[in-house]
Formats: sequence, C-alpha cells, structure tokens
Amino acid sequence: MNIIYTSTSNKSIQGKYINSEGWWDIDVVPINRQVSGGSTSTVTDKDLILTRYTNAQIATDLQINELIYTREITPILNYSIPPGPQLIQEDKLFKTQVNGATKIITISSIVPNRTIAVTLVGKIEQQPSTDIFNDYVVGSLAKHCSDAVDSRVAGKSNTSAWNLYTIQDHTSSVYIRNINFWSADLVSQLTCISPWNSQSGAALGITLITPRHIIACGHGGNYSTGTVIRFVKSDNTVITRTVTASKIHPQYSIDSADITICCLNADLPSEIVPVKLLPDGINSYLPNLSPSYRIPSLCLDAQEKGLALDLYGLDNQASFAVSYKAPRSAFSEPIVGGDSGNPQFLIINDELVLIGVWSTATSGSAQSTNLSKQISVINQLIADVDDLSNIGTGYQVSTVDLSGFPIY
Repeated sequence: MNIIYTSTSNKSIQGKYINSEGWWDIDVVPINRQVSGGSTSTVTDKDLILTRYTNAQIATDLQINELIYTREITPILNYSIPPGPQLIQEDKLFKTQVNGATKIITISSIVPNRTIAVTLVGKIEQQPSTDIFNDYVVGSLAKHCSDAVDSRVAGKSNTSAWNLYTIQDHTSSVYIRNINFWSADLVSQLTCISPWNSQSGAALGITLITPRHIIACGHGGNYSTGTVIRFVKSDNTVITRTVTASKIHPQYSIDSADITICCLNADLPSEIVPVKLLPDGINSYLPNLSPSYRIPSLCLDAQEKGLALDLYGLDNQASFAVSYKAPRSAFSEPIVGGDSGNPQFLIINDELVLIGVWSTATSGSAQSTNLSKQISVINQLIADVDDLSNIGTGYQVSTVDLSGFPIY
C-alpha cells in the first residue's frame, strides 16, 4: 500500500483494529514553522493565544505518529528511512528544508504482516499571515480543562498510572483500585463507572447518571430485566443492582442518538456518585474547539484504562483523537472494537463531567453522542423507564455549573 502525505493531508488510512494480532496505522500531522522574514505578534482570538507571522517564510514540517491497536499482540514497527538533506529527521518529525522536499519512508511489522510506504512532501512558502497556537487564555474553560489533565499526568508513567484497577477479577467479583491511577484524586467520582455487567461482561460500558439510572450505548441494544450491574466503592466494596427497565433513544442513530437508559431495582448508596453532564450551550464556552484546537479528556476503554484523548468537536457527536502532545500522549491510544459504551469526561473544578459514551471509532479518532444536546430526551427516557418499572423516582440528570467561566 502506498500512501502519499503532503503538507495538507489530514487523514490516516483505515485500520483493521479488531484483528486479534493487533493492528496499526500511520497518521502524519503537518506542523507550521517560521523559517525567516516577516513580522511577529501575539494575538488573542476568544480563548486562543496565537503567534501571528505576517509575510514570513513558513515551512510545513511533517510529524509521523503511530496508531497502535493492541490486542493479543502489540505490533512492533520497523522503519526504513533513506538519507537526504531535503527533510531532516528529528525523531519522528521531518523538518522541511526546501519547498517540495520529498522522502519515501517504509514502515513495516512482522505480526501482523503489514507494510506501508509513506511519501512525505513538505513545503516552504511565503505566507501573508500564519497563526500558530501557543496556549489557551487563562481563566477560559479550555485552559482549565487542559491544565486539569496535563497536571495530573505530568511525571507519571503509563506502566503504573494508566489502569483504573490493579486487580479486575470478574469471575470472583474482586476489584482493587489503583492508588497510582493518574486521576486517583477523583476516586469517589470514578465510582460512577461500572466495570462489569451480566449481559455484556466488561464490554459495552455503563455509567451512573442518577442514583438509580444508568446510561449505555444504544447500538448494544436494551439491557434485559434482571441484568446485574456492578459498581465499586472507593474502598473497593462491590455494590450490585439489577435492571428493571431499559429504553433506547426514540430517534436512535449511531451517528447522533446512540444511547440507552436503564432503571435499577434500587438507589445506589451515596458512596457511588452519579456523574454530571455538560450543559446545552457548551460550545459558547469552547468557541474554537476544532481539529486544530483540542482539549484533553479522561476516557475509559473496556480494559478500564484511563486514556487521555483530545476532544476536538461537539456537534451532534462528540469527536476525539489520539493525543500527540506530551505529557498526555503517553496515556493516549486508539479506541477499538469492544470499547463501546464506555464514558468520556472533562475534568472541571475537580469534578468528572460526562461528555458521552463511545459509539464509533476509525483510525485514531472516535465518536460518541454529544449528551449536552440530549438532556431533555435523557430526562424523558428516565421518566419512561420509571413508568415501565412502576415507580416514580422524579430523578433527572444534573449538569455542571460553568458560571465561573467566560462565554464567548
């Protein structure tokens, strides 16, 4: 397979990430750099702080990023990189020295048996105006959320701080929380995450949104009456409840309304803390959210790893990508088959705030239904499953208070 990446390429190849041998893709990201000339200024665009280069020579360098889909085997990649001065290699960043600089790199693995030839094409051109991201404005929600993740992962190793549990024994119902988990300081709020249920096991995650109601992905179907759901208190005590009723979004679509709400047979104790949701209108607080301007989030997979993935879109779906920015990049990997239903959170004022639950994934990006646009439907589904259970809890979801952050 031959893939040509130019300085304007923005998509990686599709990967067979369900392959039991593991799989991998390559993503090539263009990075702008001033070469010479022009004037430099610092500008603010709502919540962005940018360096603006005017009438400068701008090089577009090319960063190779590996998307490793681990399964039974973790693929090991081998590189064949020809010498040459036009693209200077610094680790996996290739810095453009002349306009049209070209280099063909071959990347391969033995297991799985896979080879890709990547053609890098850089450019150097005079640009009337080029903005390069520096940071988010202090006090903005984007800056707050970025610091909340980056400060927690800084100085930590993914060998010790990635897994929510040090022991997950689904057979014996034993779960021991990892005191070194990178967001272990939020342990009481992490109790909203269910590690196992009797219908889908550790797959198709479940999250508590009221003391008696859970949310899951719709494409997993309804949960049968009597399905056992496990939750784990901060002290590792396991609490179980059973499903009494379940209902899928009435306009179900995996692309925009992929949720199921279930009622449980009794309230959870106060030590199991329901998660809050983002409010409708969240985009007014995150006006520049895009593939170019991302914020990190805490995301769970079926193994209960705490992934640091970048949120880059909040439309009908929430969109995420593997992060390439240190230190969070050490805790980032693609979402794969089986991770569906697991939650994603922003960390706001030391609270977990639910964004969505996994629906789909392709080549390093992943999507979930944007729950902030579904609050009224979720509350109606809660009332509906209450009716099906012949009870009236009166519960509705709670949304996070964002009054301390500016609206743009």
